[in-house]
Formats: sequence, C-alpha cells, structure tokens
Amino acid sequence: MDQKVQTTELHFGERNEISFFPEKCVVICGDSTVALTSQESLFLQTIAENRGRITKKEEILRVLHKHKRLSKKKKQYDVLAHRTRKKLGRQGQRTLVTHKGGYSLRIPEEEYSSSVRFGDFRYFPTVALVKCADRERRLAPERNALLRELAECKGEFVSKLALFRITLAMGRGRARSKMVDVVLCHLREILDDLSHDGGDHIHTKWGSSYGLFEERQPRLHAAKNPRGPHTGILEHMGALRTFIMSEARA
Repeated sequence: MDQKVQTTELHFGERNEISFFPEKCVVICGDSTVALTSQESLFLQTIAENRGRITKKEEILRVLHKHKRLSKKKKQYDVLAHRTRKKLGRQGQRTLVTHKGGYSLRIPEEEYSSSVRFGDFRYFPTVALVKCADRERRLAPERNALLRELAECKGEFVSKLALFRITLAMGRGRARSKMVDVVLCHLREILDDLSHDGGDHIHTKWGSSYGLFEERQPRLHAAKNPRGPHTGILEHMGALRTFIMSEARA
C-alpha cells in the first residue's frame, strides 16, 4: 500500500506571500512558480526553518554536507544564495538577506503573519485583504467579519444565527437576518471578480448555515424555461375551476 508523502509548506516574505514546498523543490509567489534544484531547495529550507533569525554559514555547510549536496568548497553557499535569489526574482532581492556571517529570510509584518488559504486565494483577516495571484481587494468591515468567522471554522458550516449575531454586534444588522445573505452575496461577487468561480468556495445549506471550504460548490443553473412564482398556483386554480363547473352541471 502506497503511503502519501507529507508535503511541508513554509511561508515567508514581507506579506507572507511566498510559499515554499521543500519536498517538491518548488517556490510559489503570486502567479509564478519557480523550480529549484535539490541543492537550492535544501539551502533555502535550512534558512526558512530558522525564520526570524540569522542562519550562520557554518550551519548551512553542515546541513549540506550531511545530505551530500555540497562539495568542500566553502564559497559554494554564496553561489547557491546568488542562484536562489536570482530565481526568486524581485521578491528574492528583498526577501533573502545576506549578512556578514550568514543569511536570513525577511519575516512578514505582524499584521500579515496570519493568513488562511482556500483554493487560489490567500486571506489576511487582520488587514481585511484577499489576494489571488497578483490581484487583491480590501474588504468592508462587515464582509471581513463574516469571512473571518468562516475562515476560523474552515471546513465546517457556521449557523446563520451565529453570523447574524456578529453583524448585530457591529451595528450592521438591525433590520433582519437577511443582512447575512446580502453581505455574503457581495463577498461572493468580490471573490468572483478576483478569480472566476472564486465565490463557490463559500458553500450554503439553504436557510440554515454557510461554510468556507477548499473545494468548490457546484453552481445551480437556471432552467431554460423559467416558471413564474405563481405559475403553479394559477394552474391549480384553473383545474379546480374546471372540476367545480363540471360538478355544478351534474
């Protein structure tokens, strides 16, 4: 029986916008994907695991020698740093920092340190920001509050009543609970604008609850010949009138 290989995901950058997958030797930044060699990946992983402090060159050498990914040339780590920074492009110039005795990765600003991923999106609740590739949108307070609640319970449904209480606490839902439906409808439109079908990550249990999920919810398509809201009632009344008339004649 094949075992699944666990994939590690490390984040760094000024806005925590760079994702690094050491096992796959891949770095994702925005809409660009960069493939690294095994040497470059191990070099970057050693520094990324020490995020927030300087990784000394001697420590990098020990790790690379241990995995037999480096010759005994001490300057080799400088070559790896140059190649990795070049592959990361403009982001790499700002993110991978060279010090006198080693290297470090720029840690994100405090408000960007917490983020939630779903589909192609990254959501930063503290700054009310949603990003998809190189596009981003700021959220209004009530939209951010509801999306934050859904993100904290990602993969589960949240009752409409719980969401309504959040809008009430903000002074946004005085009239009726329909406010929740309106806010989430606007939120879906924003996600759709950033990425087609993005709003489908917000699933609905009609009339009861909402949830934020990794997989998309199939959309409901309108019927080719839509029936009016009172069509069935009128048909029923017409049949009932025919029955009454026939009974009267009898």
